[in-house]
Amino acid sequence: MVLERQRSLILQLHRLHRLHRLHRLHRLLRLHRLHRLHRLLRLHRLHHNVNITMQRGAPTM
Repeated sequence: MVLERQRSLILQLHRLHRLHRLHRLHRLLRLHRLHRLHRLLRLHRLHHNVNITMQRGAPTM
């Protein structure tokens, strides 16, 4: 009975926060092992984009 109630509460929380936390949960569950690599690639890409915009003379976001 207690487990059933906990499970229903967890499902409700998942529904309430699904849209808000979907990306974060997806990353935690699916990209946990690649999180560091993913972050490095993203940072490298952002750094590269910033260098390109600086070379063009465009204002950075």
